[in-house]
Amino acid sequence: MRDLSHDQRHRKLRTLARAAEYASVEEMLEACTEAATVPAICTEFGCSHTTRTDRDADSARCEACGRNTVASAIVLAYFA
Repeated sequence: MRDLSHDQRHRKLRTLARAAEYASVEEMLEACTEAATVPAICTEFGCSHTTRTDRDADSARCEACGRNTVASAIVLAYFA
């Protein structure tokens, strides 16, 4: 996962919630509490590819940019 500022993390979380069709970041995170796989987003600058991954993923491979910079919603929220 790239080192993101507080604001960048919040933007990524909002982008991820919209892409995963949740009404809010809070709703998305609540849904993540019991799911085996959760929404995730690439943290590389210029890439916002979304996918689903393990709850604790912080450096999964991005299918769009090829970097190991995909972080789960839970990881992003924890560091936000």
